[in-house]
Amino acid sequence: MARIRVVTDSASDLPQEIAHRLDIDVVPLTIRFGDEEFTDLSPEDFWAKCKVAKTLPETSAPSPGAFQAAFERAKADGYDGVIVLTISSLLSATHRSAVLGAEAAASEIDVRVVDTLNVSMGQGLIVLDVAEAAKEGASLDDLVTRSAELLKKIGVVATLDTLEHLIKGGRIGGAKALLGQVLSIKPLIDVKDGVVAEAGRQRTRAKALAAVAKLAADHAPLRRFALIHGACSDVATLEALVKDIPTQFPLIVTDIGPVVGTHGGPGIIGLTWIEEYRSISLLVVAENSEHDTDIVDRLLAGVDHVLDLVHDKVLRPIVLAGRAIAYGLIIALAAVVFVVVVVIGSIRLLNVYVFSSHQWITYVAIGALSMIAGFIIWRKRRPLALRK
Repeated sequence: MARIRVVTDSASDLPQEIAHRLDIDVVPLTIRFGDEEFTDLSPEDFWAKCKVAKTLPETSAPSPGAFQAAFERAKADGYDGVIVLTISSLLSATHRSAVLGAEAAASEIDVRVVDTLNVSMGQGLIVLDVAEAAKEGASLDDLVTRSAELLKKIGVVATLDTLEHLIKGGRIGGAKALLGQVLSIKPLIDVKDGVVAEAGRQRTRAKALAAVAKLAADHAPLRRFALIHGACSDVATLEALVKDIPTQFPLIVTDIGPVVGTHGGPGIIGLTWIEEYRSISLLVVAENSEHDTDIVDRLLAGVDHVLDLVHDKVLRPIVLAGRAIAYGLIIALAAVVFVVVVVIGSIRLLNVYVFSSHQWITYVAIGALSMIAGFIIWRKRRPLALRK
C-alpha cells in the first residue's frame, strides 16, 4: 500500500492541530509589512500589526524551491507520492510555484498538483478530506479523483465588518467607500470559479450574519463544515445560528490567517462547507451499477428530449400564435379608436353635430394615446422563453 503525503500552502488556514495529526506539510506564503517579512506570523500578531500599519501588508507566493524542499522531505520521510492542494491559481502564483517544484522533483518522487480554485477553509476542507483518505491508504490517482469531486461541492461565504482594508487596497473608490461607511454597509463575499466575488449587501452586522448562515443552510446536509473569522467578537453568535445545520463531521472553528485577512480586514467572518455527496467514495463501483447508471442517464436524456420537442413543436407555436393575435387586436383597437376620433373630428369641423371643446380634446387624446400604446407594446415585445 502506497503512502501519500498531502502538501498545501498557508492560504488554506488549516488549523495546526489538523495538519500535525494528518502529517500535512504546509508551505507558507510570505507576509510583508514594509521592509519586514514573515512566514510564521500568527493571526494575533498579524492583526496587531494591521492596526498600526498605514498601508496594507503584501503577500507573495512561496518559491518553487520551497515546494521542491517539501517534496524532498516527503521522500526522506518514506512517502511514495505527494498530492499538492493549492490556493486558487487565479488568486496567487502559488499554484505555478508548486507545478515548477513538482517538475524539479519529478525524478525523485511522483507529485500531483491540484488547483482547488478556492482559499481559506474552502481550500482547507478539501485538504482535510483528502488527507484523511490518504491516511486510510488511498492511492495517488484515487486522491486526485476525490479532489475533483470535492471541488464541485465546496462553498464559501463571508461578510466584512469594515471597508477599511478594501479602501487601503484601492479595491473600491472613495465616494463608494464613504457611502458604504456612512450607511454601515456589510458586504457579503463568496468564491466563484476561483475568484472572490460580491455575494450581496446587508445594512447591519446581525442581518449579515443571518444571511451568511442561511446561505450555508441552503446547501445542507453537509459533509464538512467550518466557521472562519478574523479578530471577531461575535463568533458565538454565528455558531448559534448554524448549530442546527446537519453535518456529517463536527463544525470546525478557526482563525483566518494573514493571506485572506490582508484583504478582508478585522471582523471578517464566514462559513465554508462541503456538501454531502454520495458519490465521494474510494470503493470500486461494480460493473452492474455502472450499467444501471447508464440506463438511468439514457432515460433522463430521453425525457429531456421529449420535453424539448413538446416545447418547440407545441407550446412555442401556440404561445406565438396567441401573442400575434393579441398584438393584432391591440393594433386593430387602436386603429378603430383613431378612425372614430377622425370621424368625430370631421363632424365637429362640418358643424353637423356640436361638441364642446373639452370633449374634442378628450377624443383626440384617447386616439393619440391608443396609437402610442399599441406602438410601444409592439416595439417592446420580447422573445419567447418558456424553458431555461
